[in-house]
Amino acid sequence: MPTEGHITSSRHVLGVVSLGLIAAWAVLSSACEGTLSPAEAVAASAERFTEAKEANSVTISLQTTTTSEGFEARLAAVSAFAKDGIIYSDEWYEWDVGGITQESRVIVVNGDLYATDDNDDWFVLSPWHQGTRPENIPDLGISAVLSDFERIAGELEAIEAHSNDEIDGVAYRRYSGELDWETFVDEDETSGYSGAANVDLWVSDETGLPFRMDVMADLVRFLSPPLTLTGTQTFEYAVSSPPDPPANAKPWRDLEFPEAPCTGEAFEACLEAQTELTPISADSCEGEGRRICFVPIGNISADLVTRLVEHYRAAYGIDIGVMTPLAAPGFAAHPERNQIDAAGLLEETVGTRWPQESADDEAVIIGVTPVDMYSSDSHFRYVFGVKFSYSFPKAIVSMFRMTPEFYGNPPDPELTFERTQKLLGKYIGLLYYGLHTSSDPTSQMFNNILGPDDLDRMSDRLPVDAP
Repeated sequence: MPTEGHITSSRHVLGVVSLGLIAAWAVLSSACEGTLSPAEAVAASAERFTEAKEANSVTISLQTTTTSEGFEARLAAVSAFAKDGIIYSDEWYEWDVGGITQESRVIVVNGDLYATDDNDDWFVLSPWHQGTRPENIPDLGISAVLSDFERIAGELEAIEAHSNDEIDGVAYRRYSGELDWETFVDEDETSGYSGAANVDLWVSDETGLPFRMDVMADLVRFLSPPLTLTGTQTFEYAVSSPPDPPANAKPWRDLEFPEAPCTGEAFEACLEAQTELTPISADSCEGEGRRICFVPIGNISADLVTRLVEHYRAAYGIDIGVMTPLAAPGFAAHPERNQIDAAGLLEETVGTRWPQESADDEAVIIGVTPVDMYSSDSHFRYVFGVKFSYSFPKAIVSMFRMTPEFYGNPPDPELTFERTQKLLGKYIGLLYYGLHTSSDPTSQMFNNILGPDDLDRMSDRLPVDAP
C-alpha cells in the first residue's frame, strides 16, 4: 500500500496526468468535431478511463437493486482501483426474502477481507496482512457485471448521442446503448438469464472521462420468474487512501467454526499445563545417543500423548520420553487470534527450561499442543507444525486442526490420533532417522501438507525397517 510520501507525489502526478487527459481530449474533440461517432466517443472515453486508472487511482461507487418474485437484493459498494489492483473495497448487502430482511457488509483493505455476521461482529479472513486470494472474495453475482465499465463500453451496441447535460455546473455528453445480456456475460455469471440491458452514460465534456453509468435490465430465465436489475455507477478520479480496518476483528475461523475447541472462552484454559502427564514425565530428556522426547505444551490430551508414546514403541521400538508439561508461554499466546506463535516458541521454551537438551544435537525434542498455531515467519494463516533440522532436531506440532470437532463434526478420537501420529511420524522421520521428504502424497514423508485431507491420504508407516 502507498505510504504518505507516495500519496503526496501521486497527487502531483494526478494533476499532470489529468492535464494531459484534458489536453488530449481537447485536441481530439477539436480535430474531430462532428466526426466522432457515438461509438468512437464511448471507446475513447474507455481508453481515458484505463489511462487514469493506470496512472493513479479511480474510485467507483456502485448501487444496484435486483428484484424478482418474492425477492429483492440491494448492493452499495465503494471501491478504489489503481494499476496495481484494488486499493480497497467496501460493500453493503441487503436482501429481502419472504418478508425477512438480512444485511451484511464486506471490506477488503490492506490485503485482508473483513465481513460481519448476523450480530454485526467483524471477522477477518486473512488476518495480519497475509493476503486474500481472489477466489475468497465474495461473488457479487449478477451485479458484478455492472462494475466493469471498460467491458460494458467495449460491448455496447446501438449507441446514440443525446443533448448535453449539466450536473453541478459541469457539462457532460450523454450517450445510450444496449447490451445483449446473453452474449455479454458467461452463462455461469447470469445463471442462464437472457435479455437486453439499456445503458446510459455521462462523459465529461472537458476530459472525456466517464462520470456516471446507469444500467437497467429485464432478464428472463427458463422455468424461473423474470428478474429486473438496475444499477448506477459513478466515478471519481483522485488518489485514494484505504480506510482503517475494523477494530477487534475475530479470526474467520471463529465465524465458520464457532464451537471449535480452544477458542473463545476456552482458549485460556487450553494454555495451561497438562498436569495429568506429570506422573510419567521427567525433568530431562533422559538417555544416551539419539533419542526422542515429547514436550506437552498446554492442556493437551493426556490419553493422546500416552497413546502416541505407546505407538512408536510398538511400531518402531523407540522409547519416547515425556518431559515436564509446560503451560504455553505468555509471549507466544495471542488471545485476539486464539492462536500461539510457533516461530521461536520451542527453541526459546526448551532453551530456557532445558538449556542442556537445547544444546544437545542428539536430543530430538518435539512439542505437542492442543492450541491452534501460526508462525510469524510464514505467510500462512495457520500451521500444523514447525520443524528445524536433523542437526538441530527440534519441532512443535499442533493437533488443533486435526480434530473433527474443529470442522463442525462429532468427536472421533481415532481419526485425531491417526492425523496427529502421521505428522509426528514425518517429523520423527526427518529429525530422528534423517529421512528426506517425498513428493508422493501417499508417503508419510509427503512434503506439501496443506490440510487434513493431505494427512488422511498419507501412509501411517515410515519407510524404515521395523523391529
